[in-house]
Amino acid sequence: MAVYKIIGTFGNSFSNSDQINLFVNSGTIVPSTTTKFQLEQGIFVTVDSGVTITAYTSNGTCATITDSVDVPVTPVPEPTEEFSCYTVGLNLVIDDGEAGDAVTGAVSLGTISGFTPTHYDANVTTYSASINIPSGYSNTGDGNQYISCEVDSVTVTTTTEQYTQSSELQGNSSEFPTYRITWPIGEQTVSTNSSVPYTPGPITKTVPLTANSILVYVTRIDPDSTVDDSTQITFSRNNAVAEYTVSKNNGDVIQTEGYTFTGVSDGDTLKVLINEG
Repeated sequence: MAVYKIIGTFGNSFSNSDQINLFVNSGTIVPSTTTKFQLEQGIFVTVDSGVTITAYTSNGTCATITDSVDVPVTPVPEPTEEFSCYTVGLNLVIDDGEAGDAVTGAVSLGTISGFTPTHYDANVTTYSASINIPSGYSNTGDGNQYISCEVDSVTVTTTTEQYTQSSELQGNSSEFPTYRITWPIGEQTVSTNSSVPYTPGPITKTVPLTANSILVYVTRIDPDSTVDDSTQITFSRNNAVAEYTVSKNNGDVIQTEGYTFTGVSDGDTLKVLINEG
């Protein structure tokens, strides 16, 4: 038996996922199944020299379509180079884009079947592309139709109005508490416990501004909801004086202490500062 390369040509009615079964008039063939996409790219098969290979479409719009090819006596040398993200000439480019738009990009070898994430995110700069493996490589048609390659430092712009959520915990409480700050978009957890881990300074995240009123609330979650010392929670905007302050004494409970920022504008920074101890 020997290794040969076969390539299929298909009309527009076929789909990439259509299953193709392979038969020979003598002996066996490995692999005996493939897909339209893989066969179109070219696959390597192991068969006896001189046999006839018949390809049979087993599903899809073109089910039962068959075609045959006679295998030559001399096999085609099997390639040794593996197709990878470092293949010379790949030239993967993932375009810069607008937050919320579908990610786009291009390659010089193979074709891109999809991106992760699928849409540009203002908080994400690294994107990956699934690249279909072209013919002529050692991993062509081996069942893994694609490889995944990353591109760093993708620039994402936005014309959507945004605001910044900022959460910070200060103080000298011997309990080293942990607080959860719940915003309309996500949660932020702050702690003075170095095993949580410790989160010095504010945690910030810029998110779309979808409403002019922003409700945020605070919960003490570790070691429990009862404060160990005098505690203040201040709600402020753009580093100005506090708009609202909650004061608690030792033994008081902090569960969903909230405040609604009104008249929030594009570019505002809304901050929750907790000081226990």
